[in-house]
Amino acid sequence: MSDAASIVPPPVEAPAAGHTHNLLPKSPRWTHIALPATNIDASIAWYETYTPLCLLDRREDADGSRSSPKFGPVGRREGG
Repeated sequence: MSDAASIVPPPVEAPAAGHTHNLLPKSPRWTHIALPATNIDASIAWYETYTPLCLLDRREDADGSRSSPKFGPVGRREGG
């Protein structure tokens, strides 16, 4: 078995009788990705220029040593 095959989750069983919803996505999708960056401001500018994403939120450690940007589709803002 290849490494890629070993990280694929098993199939999800159908909901039990009487369930009216399923909270799982209908197909596999990315939920997030974390990439290291030496210049966070330049990285944010690159993603906003060359992808259909915009900065939704940016958090920093109390001492300012680490920054964590959160991107999403253009036009979407947190809480909306």
